[in-house]
Order: sequence, then C-alpha cells, then structure tokens
Amino acid sequence: MFQNMIFTLLVVITNSILINFSHADSPWILQQSSSAIFPFSVFGRNLPTIDSNAYRTFYDSLMVLSKNDFLSPRLTDSVDVLIDGDWVGAPGFFSPDLIGPSGKQAILIRADVMLISSRIQSLLTHELTHLIHHKINPKDPPWTQEGIALLMEYLVTGFFDPVLKSGFISPESSLTEVIDPHLSETQFGERSSRAAQYGHLLQYFYYLYRNCGEKNLVEEFLNSSTDQNPEANSLVRFFKANEKNTNLPSFCHSFEFSFVSFEKARFLQNLLKPTEYVHFSSIKANVHEKQSLAPKELLPYSATAYFRKLETSCLKGEISLTQKLCLRYRLK
Repeated sequence: MFQNMIFTLLVVITNSILINFSHADSPWILQQSSSAIFPFSVFGRNLPTIDSNAYRTFYDSLMVLSKNDFLSPRLTDSVDVLIDGDWVGAPGFFSPDLIGPSGKQAILIRADVMLISSRIQSLLTHELTHLIHHKINPKDPPWTQEGIALLMEYLVTGFFDPVLKSGFISPESSLTEVIDPHLSETQFGERSSRAAQYGHLLQYFYYLYRNCGEKNLVEEFLNSSTDQNPEANSLVRFFKANEKNTNLPSFCHSFEFSFVSFEKARFLQNLLKPTEYVHFSSIKANVHEKQSLAPKELLPYSATAYFRKLETSCLKGEISLTQKLCLRYRLK
C-alpha cells in the first residue's frame, strides 16, 4: 500500500542536467505531490533499490519539517525535492538556479543517502535552510549560509552533524573560505579539509548561538531585514543589533572579537565557563607539540595552538592561553 502511494505518475522532463535539467538522460518520476505533504513535491530518477522503511522515514521526515514551527512559516511556496540516482556530488545540494520538474525551486538529495535513515531529516533540514536563507537574505556570503544550515540541523533534530568532530581533529581550516557544494563523498571524509571547515563553521555558529542570544541569531539570518542598508549581510546586522545589549559578552558586538574569543574556547575547552568552551564534552581542538605553521602560512580567519617550550614566551601577536599553551591566529 505504501509503495503504491509512492509510485504514482511518470513525468518526463526535458529540462537540465543539474541546474535546470535540460537534456536530462533520465526522466523524473513524481513520487509524491505537494497535495499530500505541502509544500513538498517529491521526484526521483534512476533510484537504487530502496525498501519501504527507508521511504517511510523519508516521508515522515518531510512531514515533520512541514509542521516545524520555524521552517514551516518560511516555506510559503511549493518546493520540489529531487532524489537523484545520477548525482555523485555532496549528499545534498541547493542552488538558487536549481529548478525542479514542476517549475519550482528545488533541493536535491543523492539517492544512496536514502539508505542512511539516521541522516535524512538532518540533510533535508540543511538544504531547506539554504533555500529559505537565500530567498530572504541572498547577499549573505556562502560561509555564513553554510554555518546557519549546520546550526539549524542541530536545532531541528537535536543532533549535531558529524563534521563537528572533524573541526576539532583538523582545527586550522579557514572559517570564511568559499564552500564548494559539488564535492563528492570521497572529498568529504572525517579528516578532509572540507569536513574540517564545515566543522569549524558549525562550532562557530553554535558558539554564537549559545553565548550571543540564541533565537536572535537564527532570526537575523532567516527573517527579512528592515535594515536601511541593503548591502549589510546578516552577520553584520546581528553584531550591530547586539551593540546596545549590555547583558551579552562584549565579543557578541564584533565579528573579529567573536572570532578570537571562539578560537580561544576551541583550544581551552574550559567547561566551567560558557565563553571558554565550544561544545559541552571532553572534545577540544588538537594542539601541536611545537610550532607547526608560520604566521604567513595561516589561512584567513584561522587559528592554531601549540605547546611552548619551558621558560619561553608566546611570540608577538600570539595569545597565551595557559602557562604552556600559545594561540596563533590570523584575521583577514
């Protein structure tokens, strides 16, 4: 009965390979119309053998998201959800140019991810957050869009993306590098540079969320702006709005100040003080036994830490975290 509900109508699309699906080799099949789970219409092509339990988990996840208190009010138009057996890039994908078979904006899910039921709701949340974010604040840079999407995964599902750990294993990634959404799974292993950067972003935005106003952070990014300066991105507006709030830590008033405070917390992991840890666990960023990167080798908005030799001091421009630990960082 459930499978009969899924495979209902064949729709042949002569639109584009990825962005608008023109000249696609395989037809898209309508799996579920938006009349059943508004606002989602689900299409698939070249799908592997997937049992009914995986489909049920997928549709249950869509149902939950369609009723989510934060996401649902912002999904004011239909969305095409594309399950693609031909896509070999990242597990999920969004682009403002990605138009689905029904002519609506779309998100794409790699078909084999359907077999990992524990990650489906997080992945759908992530890509839908991208869609909402771009629609409301299209001028925000890619790294902030990615950071908010990773944070929303946790806020909606209660679980952190596994890249959280990668950001501690390889902590020297840049916070602000441009994100490439076309990465394959082999380029996204636990120790890959991209996984490390995604972990870095998740840690930073979760740190801001915990210390700088929680819901206010997410609402600044996913609500329409009333700022008279349309060029200001959401992060700039967020820090500006915090300037008069004396109840918040002072680093909540500035991006660069927050970055330095956050990097100190990554390496200190002092669970006794909320501003001096990132995640309430025993995990902290890896520290080098000795200096491993010269200042000029650090990427923009990145940091590293090392144990200094006895009776020596941290170098000029570094921060002494403990009697033995030095933090070296770079801003722009």
